Amino acid sequence: TYLNPKKIIRSIMNFVEHLEKIEGKTFNNTTKINLNVHIGCALERAVLHDSLVYDTDVCEEKIIKKEAYKEAAAIFQKSFRITLADDELYYLVDMVENAIEKQSTYTS
Repeated sequence: TYLNPKKIIRSIMNFVEHLEKIEGKTFNNTTKINLNVHIGCALERAVLHDSLVYDTDVCEEKIIKKEAYKEAAAIFQKSFRITLADDELYYLVDMVENAIEKQSTYTS
């Protein structure tokens, strides 16, 4: 609604590439599409100050991964002055973990 897809898609795709590097995995096309859509929606929510609330307990490993994702998400702050909330990043960590688990199940 508020973000111009033509302007933001390259940054979203770069962010997903950073996530692949953080994870040491290449995501399949389904995962990339799901992440692109979710991140676009998360950025819209950030603009509207209506971010998701993550109400699940987090372990130290998830906190560390969220911090790595946060560093990668700085691309949005630099380019568009949009910051993804920690709760949104925790959801992304979960999405990526689930996607990697599914990918490994299909390739095993």
